[in-house]
Amino acid sequence: MNPDSTLPPPQRSAEWREFPGLFARGVSMGIAEVIPGVSGGTLALITGVYTRLVDAIRSLDASVVRAFLKLQVRDALGRVHWRFMLMLFSGQLGGILLCTRIIPLPTLLRSNPEPVLGLFFGLVLGSIFLLARDSGLPGWKGVLAYLAGGGLGWLVVTSVPNETPTAPWFIFLCGMLAICAWVLPGISGSYTLLLLKKYDLIWGAVAHPSLDGILYILLPFGLGAFVGITSFTRLLSWVLHRYEKATMMAMNGLLIASLWVIFPFQNPVYEKHGAKEKLVSTTPVWPPPERLSSLEVGLALGLPVVGLAAVLLIDRFARRKRAEGQAPGALN
Repeated sequence: MNPDSTLPPPQRSAEWREFPGLFARGVSMGIAEVIPGVSGGTLALITGVYTRLVDAIRSLDASVVRAFLKLQVRDALGRVHWRFMLMLFSGQLGGILLCTRIIPLPTLLRSNPEPVLGLFFGLVLGSIFLLARDSGLPGWKGVLAYLAGGGLGWLVVTSVPNETPTAPWFIFLCGMLAICAWVLPGISGSYTLLLLKKYDLIWGAVAHPSLDGILYILLPFGLGAFVGITSFTRLLSWVLHRYEKATMMAMNGLLIASLWVIFPFQNPVYEKHGAKEKLVSTTPVWPPPERLSSLEVGLALGLPVVGLAAVLLIDRFARRKRAEGQAPGALN
């Protein structure tokens, strides 16, 4: 028996002349992935590479890994879309670096949390609206799906501590969960990191790499993302193909519940542990009247509108392209 017979069949690979277009699409996806509420999957759909991206991800499976371990490099590369992934993901890396080094969103989240959370709140609110519209009116099963997702979301936002572990095993888990969100249009991987309280840690390690950051943050995160791509995304794809409407409604319920933790104005509660104070919980509050005239509060109240408008404009552009009948893998 041919040892390569378990490998997936060869797929059409990208050509090098496609590099400028795929790189530019990757940049837009990278920018989207740093911003909670804007999905890289949505940008892939808008720019016409979503189907090719899903095919590329599905071409990475255990049989390909086994071929690499057996040093059957040429055969393995013939069955994965490595050129496509190289061109698209190099652009995505450029977009990520743009929003972590040149426009340091993780740093801004720590130094100016209210305006940044305000922007994120609007972006997620827009995603909720679009998911509700695309899912349609819920019947009794849909209502149950919303309640299940909302209940899970409430459990997550009230159970996840404000300071989650920084151990490699938890970073590995974050990578697995974030990559599943990254693949889905409308669900943001960065929002998952924000919910798990690891947004600034992960993107900070990308923006300012160090040996410890690579070994204890980026490496376990990357391994978790690889495991997520090769396992959970296949399960998620199976569920979506069979229960798409109910799954999207449950996801939307989770998003609605989790708005609690990204409302721009929060009342933090601290506990003393020796000489240090530890944040244990936050509760959404409305800013006091004397703060309403401040620039920071004005930005925090205005940026949600900007975020909501941005998501709606992106969706309008995507719908227009679909109406024009553009093929998912076509190049402009």
